[in-house]
Amino acid sequence: MKGFIDDIIEENFGNIEFDRSFEFELPRKKEISFNVRIPFCSNQCDYCLYGDSRVNPETLDSFIDSVIKEIDLYMEGLGNPEINTLYFIAGTPTQIPEKLGEIIKYLEEEYGFSGEVLTEAHPNDLDNESLKYLNEIGIDKLKIGVQSFENHVLEHIGRDHDRDIAVEAVEKTLEHDFNHVNIDLMFGLPSQTVDDMVNTLETAIELDIPSVTTFPLMLLPRSQLYSKVSTGEEEIPENETELYKAIRDKLTDNGYEMITIWSFSKQPEEYRGEYMHSNDFIGIGPGNWSYLNNSFYLNTSNLKDYNKATAEGLPISVGTQFDGKDQRKLWFIRNLYFTEITEEKYQETFGKPMEKDIKELIELLHTLELIQPTNNGYKLTEQGLDLASKSTKKIVMTLLNKFQENHLVGATPRPI
Repeated sequence: MKGFIDDIIEENFGNIEFDRSFEFELPRKKEISFNVRIPFCSNQCDYCLYGDSRVNPETLDSFIDSVIKEIDLYMEGLGNPEINTLYFIAGTPTQIPEKLGEIIKYLEEEYGFSGEVLTEAHPNDLDNESLKYLNEIGIDKLKIGVQSFENHVLEHIGRDHDRDIAVEAVEKTLEHDFNHVNIDLMFGLPSQTVDDMVNTLETAIELDIPSVTTFPLMLLPRSQLYSKVSTGEEEIPENETELYKAIRDKLTDNGYEMITIWSFSKQPEEYRGEYMHSNDFIGIGPGNWSYLNNSFYLNTSNLKDYNKATAEGLPISVGTQFDGKDQRKLWFIRNLYFTEITEEKYQETFGKPMEKDIKELIELLHTLELIQPTNNGYKLTEQGLDLASKSTKKIVMTLLNKFQENHLVGATPRPI
């Protein structure tokens, strides 16, 4: 079964080609959300692909100026839409809280922004003073990168915090006035057993964390962990299926609702994942990626190139344009990630009945017992959830490999 699905993924996603000259035009939008990547870290984890640098005071101001310039370019090109959500992602946004405040204040004053603000956070950055400041500048929701509550697992992936620091960070965060708190965990890590995963989940449950997101390890070239595995210094256990089942069972048995194949929440109405806010998403900052107007594209990863390019236009390095057939495939995979596919959403997006438009695909998945009918569409079966996790991981890794091939490509500025 897995080999069959792998063949389908390779056929549909393996031949995607990114180039510098792809056709690109900004549509007019009524509303939009921005995902801002902060390319600074105090420590590079072994699984990380980016190699982000430490904060350099000499280049920090020019980076923030470039971020604001890129947002301005999008706002002009999109027709000054309403900004629904501002999401700061890793690197480590909480390394520069004052600069996050500058960006938020600018959007409030320049564009009347009053939407939600989310940020990813490192446990090392979350003392009471920092948390109070994050509240004051308008951060509504926090997503804490815990990864594991088991010290030996954290050591194997090069994290610079331990269990006690993570527990304390979560406890302090929950004492402050954030609308929602989520922690990120990882599975399929070196030395990680099912018991390790269950112990970590039990800690999360005991802490009464509102939402938990779990991600499988994605081992790709250019990461330190990939090199360690290649040389035999580290070994990846072949227990991902068992780990994923333990995650589903433990969290759903303890009051967490499954929101996506990897996300669980006790407060689903408050939960918001990285790309749940719309079909389109815009990535701001070096090395970030976007899907807009049926184009999938990547910003230049080099900070110096990024700063230079934003002075002339959008700092895009490479991209690709999807035709109607590919759009449907992407939509289907995206909604599979959310565990459910509805007729209403499909017709809203494509203006055609799902049963007729992608009939063969639906029949195939139904025959394989990967999906089952609901009142208004289809949802994944238990077997389908496991396969969807592996398939989503495979697709993301395929696309990340494509990104890696182009990570040193300079920007081709796109004037607005």
